[in-house]
Amino acid sequence: MTVILLVLFTGFLTGITTLVFGFGGGFVVVPFVYHVVSSSGDHADQAMHIAVATSAAVMILNASYASVTSGAAAISCGKLSIR
Repeated sequence: MTVILLVLFTGFLTGITTLVFGFGGGFVVVPFVYHVVSSSGDHADQAMHIAVATSAAVMILNASYASVTSGAAAISCGKLSIR
């Protein structure tokens, strides 16, 4: 239960810092994921790589979603065309 509350709080903090200051994803999430992975004992030696890769994956997914829904990019027949 405590872990769920910590994750929810971190998500809330990320959203607030993004709205107020214009940063949040990499600034808040990367240290959080690094701390969680390094303290869990699983892959502690790769914690920073996992944290940065997680942040990059979220950015790629968000940018892809925004591009497709805004009409800036259209996917048809498996090919990406930029408008």
